[in-house]
Amino acid sequence: MNRYKVLLENERRILTSVNRLIHERTKLTDAEKAEKEAEKAKIKAEKEAEKARIKAEKEVEKANRLTAEESEPFVVDMWNIHVKGGDIPKKYAERGLEPLFNSIKPYAKSPATVYGKTKLATSELWKDVTGKKNDTSKTDIKGDKNYSVKYGPAQLMAGAPSEARATLIAAAENSGLSDKVQQKALNILEELKKYAFRTEGETMNLKVLRSYESAEQLTNSNNKKAYGIIMKGEELQKKLTEEMQTLFDGDQNFQREFIFEAMTGTSKFSDASAIADTMLCISKDAKTIQVHEVIDSSSPYVAKVVSATTVKATYKGAARTDATKYHPKTITYGYDFNTALRLYTKDLTDATNECVVAINSYNGNILNEDFLDYVKKAWNKLKGVFAKIKQFIVKAIEYIKTGFYNLLEFFGIDFDVEGWQKLDVIDLYDVA
Repeated sequence: MNRYKVLLENERRILTSVNRLIHERTKLTDAEKAEKEAEKAKIKAEKEAEKARIKAEKEVEKANRLTAEESEPFVVDMWNIHVKGGDIPKKYAERGLEPLFNSIKPYAKSPATVYGKTKLATSELWKDVTGKKNDTSKTDIKGDKNYSVKYGPAQLMAGAPSEARATLIAAAENSGLSDKVQQKALNILEELKKYAFRTEGETMNLKVLRSYESAEQLTNSNNKKAYGIIMKGEELQKKLTEEMQTLFDGDQNFQREFIFEAMTGTSKFSDASAIADTMLCISKDAKTIQVHEVIDSSSPYVAKVVSATTVKATYKGAARTDATKYHPKTITYGYDFNTALRLYTKDLTDATNECVVAINSYNGNILNEDFLDYVKKAWNKLKGVFAKIKQFIVKAIEYIKTGFYNLLEFFGIDFDVEGWQKLDVIDLYDVA
């Protein structure tokens, strides 16, 4: 009996000890959980703070960023400050535009003026095809040269059907493209004139119009009509895009003449001051400019622009607005839409485009001056990228060497890799 009591007492003590251990472990687990939760909360807070910091920096950068509307007047102002021998004004320094200011200095030899909204006399061809006696100059800045300004990725052209038709005819004449070959594109351009339309209402832009499932959902008669036109118009625009690309692919001389005309307005204007003879390209980060002469379509820089340009036909809208003394705030009544044949360019200061031009300009002669110049520029830009790739490859091999067996075990792969640790890292890319 005494022995039975002893056993029960021992069992009780054991259970008490076990319960105490469980309790202590539970307390420890709760503390660990609390510690982990605190660590998670800290990491989350740090991430949120970092996101907020990045967002704030982006907002500041956006506020300071040079806009397209500012590009021409700002460049002209900086240009003329250099001509007078002045220093960067505070208003530009505070927006981080000092690199742009400095990059303008080598070119600022004589005073310049903003010229981009000037309307000047067109050629007989343009008058006949478009009916316009005057049009907006291709020269954006008038100085020692006629400068056309392009800021980052830009458009060389956004011409209505009649404007595109005149450009096509001029390029065909200058390249020797036959009437038969160009006729299909001309026919589509003529057809697209029927697919212009007008909407009514302050918010009835292209995006809103497309959002409706059917014309019946619209109450305004003009908006209903526009809804019926837009789909057919976009089908024709797609055909025009494809036909223009076919013409470009089939005759590089025509492509070059078309893009050259869009760049300069050589055939468009009878007034020489409206014809651009030099491209002034601002990098998309607004830190530098590049200046290139484009005297004729054989100018080396035209090849670069051709390689960086794509063609596409889309709708282009213009708001119908009005303001009176009783309603000084501009009121939008609706929009007018027409087809625009657009030529889009990449950032023409981007050195990665040099690779494309280098290949296109290579004529079998390794001593070709343009070829060597473009390759040199491209290599100087890209060798830093190759250096980073080299570092990545070396680090990756070092990682695999130390953890390869674990990797094999994880995937259940079993084979003899004896001697792996003796593997030498081979320097494949000597770009230092």
